[in-house]
Amino acid sequence: MTIAFLSYSMRDGAVHAGALELIADQVRKAHEFVYVDILHNNDPLPQAHLEHVLRNSTTLYALQTPAFSSSPWVRRELTLAKRLGIEITPISLAADGAAPSRGESSQPSWHGRHRVLTTGV
Repeated sequence: MTIAFLSYSMRDGAVHAGALELIADQVRKAHEFVYVDILHNNDPLPQAHLEHVLRNSTTLYALQTPAFSSSPWVRRELTLAKRLGIEITPISLAADGAAPSRGESSQPSWHGRHRVLTTGV
């Protein structure tokens, strides 16, 4: 089973749980399972569970928002992924910076190796 790990920060309000679900739907086209901690982590030891899933992932998708690089958890995830040789693929939101909403009529799409999540393209 190929597992993708979605690394993100919600501190700046650029993404929300619904947007993360939509992004995971797109990533799922290339992976059997996409781990998003806010959606999948109800373990009594959440930090240990998160690290266990990351250790078993094939790719870390880095959702780059303004708060992404200042998040201590994101830095830990990236450091561990690099140390384990896990592929890291950056994802940028659309040029307007808006994360897709659940009710949006257009489907998000991907462009290039550095993934850019766009809507209405």
